Amino acid sequence: MQVSEYWKWFFRPVLDKSMHIVSLGYKDVKELCPPEIDVACHNSSNSSTISGPEEIVKTFVEQLKKENIFARAVNVANIAYHSRYIKPAAPKLLEYLKKVSQILTESTECGGGRERAELKQSLYSLT
Repeated sequence: MQVSEYWKWFFRPVLDKSMHIVSLGYKDVKELCPPEIDVACHNSSNSSTISGPEEIVKTFVEQLKKENIFARAVNVANIAYHSRYIKPAAPKLLEYLKKVSQILTESTECGGGRERAELKQSLYSLT
């Protein structure tokens, strides 16, 4: 099995999602987003990344563009990172990480618990 095929199998529960960068800050985009879309990354005061189901994100982005708000797709292989939609893959990912690294444990600060939480949480960039 090729690596790309493996990851498609691995993330199968979370495929058919999308991420886009938009030229709106967190507060502004959060107010406009449909409930199915998460603000995945707080890039700056005037830039955020949204994450969610592909068709819903596509419709929302078209609406933003009609209002002359910049939006650009992020190439994420149809996976909505840093959102609630990654949750179904978290147990499999943790299991895999434990297999490839004996260092990862649930009880340490750098263990699987932190990585699992970071996959599901919104990011805040200090740029």
